[in-house]
Amino acid sequence: MNATLLRLKLIDLFSIVIAPCLIGGKNTPSLIDGESLHTQKDLPHVKALKLLSCKKLKNNYLHVIYKVIN
Repeated sequence: MNATLLRLKLIDLFSIVIAPCLIGGKNTPSLIDGESLHTQKDLPHVKALKLLSCKKLKNNYLHVIYKVIN
């Protein structure tokens, strides 16, 4: 859903809490799931972010806020 909303330009800000652990795998969902980029024509779907703030929380968690700039 995030990918669709982002491509429709309905998201202008991301507020993310990053946990100090690594989880991965080929089938592990990501923050922005959705259709992958396949050709150069898909590049306009890549969104740049501007860091607005970063705060260290307890237990080495980070709270970051980004603005979508394009």
